[in-house]
Amino acid sequence: MAFMRGDTYVWSDGDRVHLWASDGYDYWDDSIWACAEDDIRRENRAAASGVGLQAETLDELAVMLVARMVENGKFAATVDRALAKWHGDSDCSSLERLAEELKHAVAMANSPTQTV
Repeated sequence: MAFMRGDTYVWSDGDRVHLWASDGYDYWDDSIWACAEDDIRRENRAAASGVGLQAETLDELAVMLVARMVENGKFAATVDRALAKWHGDSDCSSLERLAEELKHAVAMANSPTQTV
């Protein structure tokens, strides 16, 4: 499942999340993203590279980054930027459905008058 497609390509095989960049090469050329079906390296992906991370590790990183964005007041702008850049990619659909609700929840959590 792909999260982002382009010069940075982020996808998950269910166990690991893979981060690939088109400006390096690490022999991950078994992907249709980097190679055509005939196993010939795509010309525009000649220097593609990547790394596979445990999905749980990336999830943990993601929540740390979200907390930082909330704390720094950048959450809503990041949501809007992600929607603008990645609209239509398979996993962006969850963000598309929840964006306004998430931004509202973060705004309420940051409100000085909010009580629990």
